[in-house]
Amino acid sequence: MCYSSLNRRLSLLLASFCLTGLSFSFIEVNASIAAPVQVAQAKKRKVIFRPRKGQPAPKTTLGGGRRHRGVCPQDVTNTPADAQPERMKALVPAETVATTMAEQPTLLVQLPKTSAVAVEVTLLDAKGIGFYQKSIDLEGVETPSVLRLDLTNEEAKLEIEKDYAWMVTLVCSKEGARPEDPFAVGSIRRVADEADLAQKLEMTTDPLERAALYAESGIWYEAIAELDALRREKPDDRAIASAWNDLLASAGLNSSLVTASN
Repeated sequence: MCYSSLNRRLSLLLASFCLTGLSFSFIEVNASIAAPVQVAQAKKRKVIFRPRKGQPAPKTTLGGGRRHRGVCPQDVTNTPADAQPERMKALVPAETVATTMAEQPTLLVQLPKTSAVAVEVTLLDAKGIGFYQKSIDLEGVETPSVLRLDLTNEEAKLEIEKDYAWMVTLVCSKEGARPEDPFAVGSIRRVADEADLAQKLEMTTDPLERAALYAESGIWYEAIAELDALRREKPDDRAIASAWNDLLASAGLNSSLVTASN
């Protein structure tokens, strides 16, 4: 089934879309000073993203959701003129196509402080044809927060050595999505499993070490998904928070907007 309203919103970018399901979760951004940590801290480990050799730059430049500075129009109106509003952003490297070895990876997006009623998540193939979409209700969700989109066990599947894009749109009105709604776009390419990396991963059960191995091999989505899951589990762990900041900074992302509660 095709949706003309969605097509209008994608007139700068892509074509038409179809629907299915998606699982998701949130983590609230908290910039406050941490309370004393009473749990065991993870061993410090640098997690630095190193792009794969020959990996091209993303073809799309709309990753910041440019309309209304990446926030809903009513939120721009309510923002003081001298304040720099946060914006929605796909958590992907700034200068290279983000890669995964997974058929059904996990995607992460930073949501701004927003009055949006929902978000729409869409996957698109290399021709700009949408093949997966889901609307997620934001009622009761505190923002800013990091939205985690887990495609595991869903119908959407990525093929090896093919490029895709994913888009998240803020639905700003209770009347539904509109062409002017802000959006963020991320790139994704599935690559073949690497024997050397697989061997190293088999030798450790430490999630922080696994994240570092993925990052050093240029496998972005697995690296950030491992760290995101770890920081949700241990939000007060300084070593994990430091590794998260290192990973984002090494990919050209502003970690101050997406720092976990710590």
